Amino acid sequence: MTTISPKRKENDNAKAASSFSSKKLKTQNGAKKFPLGTNAATVGDYPVGPNFLNALFKAPAGRFGIDTLGGVIYCCQRDFKALDVWGAMVEKGIQSIPVMLKNDYHKYYGVIDIQDELNFILTHLGDKASDEKKTLAELSKGVAKLENGLVKDVMAHPLSRRNPFHPVCANHSVLSVIELLAKEPHLHRVPVLDNLQDRKLVNLITQSHVLEYLVKNLGLLGERAKKPVRECMNFFKQVHTCNENDTTLSAFRKMAEFKVSGLAIVDDTGRLKGALSCRDVRVLGKDMHFFWRMNQQVHNFVRKLRTMSDTSESASSGEHRPRTIVKCIPSDTLGDVITKLHKFKLHKIYLVDTPSDRKLKGVVSLRDVLKECLKM
Repeated sequence: MTTISPKRKENDNAKAASSFSSKKLKTQNGAKKFPLGTNAATVGDYPVGPNFLNALFKAPAGRFGIDTLGGVIYCCQRDFKALDVWGAMVEKGIQSIPVMLKNDYHKYYGVIDIQDELNFILTHLGDKASDEKKTLAELSKGVAKLENGLVKDVMAHPLSRRNPFHPVCANHSVLSVIELLAKEPHLHRVPVLDNLQDRKLVNLITQSHVLEYLVKNLGLLGERAKKPVRECMNFFKQVHTCNENDTTLSAFRKMAEFKVSGLAIVDDTGRLKGALSCRDVRVLGKDMHFFWRMNQQVHNFVRKLRTMSDTSESASSGEHRPRTIVKCIPSDTLGDVITKLHKFKLHKIYLVDTPSDRKLKGVVSLRDVLKECLKM
């Protein structure tokens, strides 16, 4: 399997790019920029603190969250084997990996997403994916597109198939990054380059960075942090679900069909029982020896995830599965939601009517939270 060997950059203005790396391809022409106030809306009695947007505007993207994840970015090359990269992403608990130029692995090319990899595998396995008690290596034997498939075969262009990865320059403000994350439906992380000509990757701003910042600076949000969930109308929306008795394989296929990164798990009465997301593929094992678990019912698959949460392997990778159902209710505040997302390392939280009935009313993603934080 491809070895990931982290390498720290000498430039202290940059996060390190690790070795995994890509071949020549067009780069993006730059990131969309949104001026202050593009998200303007009237928000009654819960104004944002006067220093919140100003602090984000003054903070450079090149330094934001630089120490949060140990100063390391794992990268890959365009001609690496797709299954090797998949295995490394599962082992390290990584959702996306920047793809770099083959001869200069500091030069940014694009990003490959773990859901792109999963969709690629399931598409080419077809009905074979339903064979029980077989590893991915056994299932892919004789499937040339899987055995020989490269990162470039999974990537359609310098974007993930499902996520628009907009790079920004190091001298752009963190506010411009957060406005991107608030506006783009499937954007979860933003690469930061030294400039658009040299395309040297100096940082990767992730949802984890943003959550860390919001939790540490809840005071800057002012009264907005006290805004009740029931007044955040964009939190009340359709929720994609799977039944707890569905197979895990069918649930992941549903994610691909609806182009979502997670599903709410419900029982036959529609009561929330938990959540399933793409990050949960770690239960398959770093060498995919447990790929057969995809044929388990969702509730058994999630039970295994919860038992893994206390293992030394999960703890070392920072992967912890909540043992209780994490949810929010209409009387919670925006600050409560931010705190829960951060505490349980989640990218979305499901909204229910009451803690006991747990009937779904909506779902709150980090994007939804950021839109509320930026409203004027």
